[in-house]
Amino acid sequence: MRNAIDTLVNENGISTDYWINYQLTTTDQLKFELYSATGQLIEQKNLYGSFRSLRVDCTSYQKGVYLYRVLKRGVMIGSGTLVVY
Repeated sequence: MRNAIDTLVNENGISTDYWINYQLTTTDQLKFELYSATGQLIEQKNLYGSFRSLRVDCTSYQKGVYLYRVLKRGVMIGSGTLVVY
């Protein structure tokens, strides 16, 4: 089974939370990292095969653009942006 990951975010931005949906084999582990536009690590989550989605509360985030990346064994397998308003 291939790894699949999707971040569900409102096209107009987010203000309260966002979901990370993923599909892994039971032995896989991914790391989700969220960075500010200046490169500061804001959030880091481990994603395991036993879960299928993760809700991330962003009510404490400052307004702005954030960058995320998904790593498997230290290799980036996905990336994208989030806009918090």
